Amino acid sequence: MILGIETSAKLCSIAFGYESHTVLEYNLEVPMQHAVLLGQFVELGVRFIQTSPDIPEADKNAIDLAVVAIGPGSFTGLRIGLSYAQGFCFGRKIPIVGISNHQLLAWRGPAGVNTVYTIIDARREEVYLARLDITKEGYPQLSEHALVPKESLPDKLPEGSVLIRNEQVVLADETVKKIQSEKQCVLLRVRGTAADLLKLGNLKRQVEGPDDLSKLEPLYIRPFAGVL
Repeated sequence: MILGIETSAKLCSIAFGYESHTVLEYNLEVPMQHAVLLGQFVELGVRFIQTSPDIPEADKNAIDLAVVAIGPGSFTGLRIGLSYAQGFCFGRKIPIVGISNHQLLAWRGPAGVNTVYTIIDARREEVYLARLDITKEGYPQLSEHALVPKESLPDKLPEGSVLIRNEQVVLADETVKKIQSEKQCVLLRVRGTAADLLKLGNLKRQVEGPDDLSKLEPLYIRPFAGVL
């Protein structure tokens, strides 16, 4: 059984399940309440799993991996999610896997492409732009990321590429026109949730191994990356 946690934006999302399917998922969009909701959601989920007649007895106390979204995103939200996941893993002596929100977006992208670009809202008329290369196993490998002004976004994209944005990103009509018409890019909008983390996190564990529980940090790009 895998626990997924996503608290990088307004949505507080947790999921329990396996690589193949989700058993239980909670999603609630209440700003500034992640610290309260997250623990309650996980406790409710654990209680459901332990008492549900549909869950095999062998799995009722067999959570063996926690997967947490590590950003970029809300500084406070990321800290809340990661701190809770680390405490959960430490107490149960289970491994942890951190997944970038760029990877989470790329995971929801179209099948059959080798490279995708993702953007996440960074406020101040800027976005976090990333390039991800899709491995033969289907794992979205983060290869480049930077802080980019929205108006210069079309200049950063190769012609004909796939660009995936999260739902917080709002682009000017002129920017969208340049991306879609001049650069002939496919522009998609998706929302990643904790349920997406279950298979993605397990895949990362297989490809790269688990993260170091004590050293895993949120992916804060703004303090360290210059504007391109």
